[in-house]
Amino acid sequence: KNHGGFRNVTSTILQKLIKVGIPQLHNDYSAFRLIRRDIAKACVNMQNSYTFLDGYLSWVTCSFSSVKVKHQKRLAGESSYTLSKLINHSINIFVTFSDLPIKLVSYFSLVFFLLALLYSGWIFIQKIVFDNLVPGFATTIILISLGFSAVLFALGIIGQYIHRINLKTTKHPNYLISKTI
Repeated sequence: KNHGGFRNVTSTILQKLIKVGIPQLHNDYSAFRLIRRDIAKACVNMQNSYTFLDGYLSWVTCSFSSVKVKHQKRLAGESSYTLSKLINHSINIFVTFSDLPIKLVSYFSLVFFLLALLYSGWIFIQKIVFDNLVPGFATTIILISLGFSAVLFALGIIGQYIHRINLKTTKHPNYLISKTI
């Protein structure tokens, strides 16, 4: 693409993250597209807090094709997408169309719980065997680490519910009728 070097690098990184976070999204998505009328109508009927047409298309159809076109430099003016707008756009895509961020929180909470459990065991052994800890330290560390991991896990569960509520409120169709005989 004929953007600046920074924009090309960050765009490539975002495309790789989107491929992981929203695997059902077509690989060669672009702002230039042709859409069948029934697909367009289904996308128009959806309601969401953030409109991302490629995400809607991935919900409505899996029938995509691509044609390679040469990207030309902008002939006049500058893009209205500033760095902060592009970052905000990327965050909105992931929060609205992917459950990967909330799954990462859930997995992180489980890893943190296991580490907290191991560390709590080590602290407990230090206290029982060597008795070289300040009074109250072992209890405080064990409660804080296990409590923090429980809070993170609860946030992951709540996040999963919110993501599912978001999917239900978008009027995301389960299917489209392409032909009636």
